[in-house]
Amino acid sequence: MDRRLLRNKARLIFVIILIQLLSVSVYARQNNISVESKVDKTNVTVGELVKYEINIRFAPEITVAAPPPGINLGGFEIRDYNDKDPIENDGIVLKTVEFTIAAYDTGSFVIPPTGILYFTDDTVANTLFTDGIGIRVESILETGTEDILDIKSNLEIPYNWRNRIIIVTVVLVVIIGSVIGYLYYRKKKRGESLFEWKKEPDRPAHESAFSALDDLRASDLLREGKIKEFYIVLSDIIRLYLQRRYFIPVLEKTTSETVELLSKQNVESSVASQVKGLLSESDLVKFAKFAPDDNASENNIELAYEIVETTKIIELPDSEEDNRNEGDGGENVKDLEVVDDEAEIEIKAKELLEKNSK
Repeated sequence: MDRRLLRNKARLIFVIILIQLLSVSVYARQNNISVESKVDKTNVTVGELVKYEINIRFAPEITVAAPPPGINLGGFEIRDYNDKDPIENDGIVLKTVEFTIAAYDTGSFVIPPTGILYFTDDTVANTLFTDGIGIRVESILETGTEDILDIKSNLEIPYNWRNRIIIVTVVLVVIIGSVIGYLYYRKKKRGESLFEWKKEPDRPAHESAFSALDDLRASDLLREGKIKEFYIVLSDIIRLYLQRRYFIPVLEKTTSETVELLSKQNVESSVASQVKGLLSESDLVKFAKFAPDDNASENNIELAYEIVETTKIIELPDSEEDNRNEGDGGENVKDLEVVDDEAEIEIKAKELLEKNSK
């Protein structure tokens, strides 16, 4: 049994060697059609590409069906397929089909015969086969080289604390820089320094209000017909004064909400009524396009002076202040420092006056 196998194997090797020695091109001919099959190399390594070409020559009256891209080529895998257009020369038509193939195992392989289907004038289907071509596939490893080794276990990479510390530090620097940049932008927009330095205490609320009212009266807003701007500044001056005087947030409140807050502070009803009248008329000018005449505007600014004068905090002499402190348990009435939003409104009011006075 072993001898028979050895003889068959020897015969196969002999046939392959004989084919390689004679030619790498094999022809088959029948009637007015012939087929040639060839390869560009007969000794290759595993995975190396081989070009397998089939050339069909036939008379013009014969119809030929080219081999499809899915034909069986034995132990070879088809990697590419190219069906070229036929070329006619001296009454003979040449049809070429190219296959790019590769084998992924070692040993001797044979490209099996490929059948070419064609039709003659009698519309009878005929088949012409190519001959097989032998190819030797060798290993890409050098002789004596061991086979592929087993996969090694995963290599543990030591944890790099240095990179983690650098990343965390960069993130913290970016966050801190963003916060500082935002604070700087906000302070700069208000015309303030990033860091609060020691400064002189703010003026009392009534003094700031009187100064702002003087600037408003001296401005050219009414003479230039800018009534709306005049009442915007007038309303802001009174609201800012009331907020500083009674420590209530009225800058963003409506007129009715402002009067309600004043009532909770036990402000005299007459004063609350004056404030309501002044702010209500300012709202009409700002939002309802109401246009009072110059006399009414002058009366309104006089009313603002009267509100401030009536409600201002009077500083007592030291002797009277000491006596009052003894009688009321030592409580002093002091003006509080203006918050940032109040200072910003006062600055805007002055800027508006300066802009319109130019």
